[in-house]
Amino acid sequence: MAQLEFIVWQQNYSVGNKEIDSQHKELMNFVNDAIGHSTGNKKAESDYFSLVIKPGIIFLQKHFDTEQAAMLAQNYEGYQSHKTEHDKMIETLTRISDDVLAGRQALNLLEIALFIRDWFLNHIQEFDQKAKDCFKYS
Repeated sequence: MAQLEFIVWQQNYSVGNKEIDSQHKELMNFVNDAIGHSTGNKKAESDYFSLVIKPGIIFLQKHFDTEQAAMLAQNYEGYQSHKTEHDKMIETLTRISDDVLAGRQALNLLEIALFIRDWFLNHIQEFDQKAKDCFKYS
């Protein structure tokens, strides 16, 4: 069975920008909420997914836009690779959402939540930390 570990904010996740750190915390709460709603009750999970997935993707895109604007303002040399990672994640989540909501893919809420959790934590540590200096000054 998959690990049901919730994300707990740690200071080493901070990028030194209050707005971005606040968005990261909100995204962590979203992921934790999805993990918490992974009960095995397919009807409840489906209702929950239908309610939160689109607003979640919209918020994630807003967050990515915030990061990208900061990177552009500071002429960050890793901007394109960072943006590519953002674009891939939005595309993946949109595809999963569309497929689940259209009935082309069975919903596995826990699998989706853990995928987002693992991607997010890796992204903060691998990409956002590299851009930390430009986030601090934007």
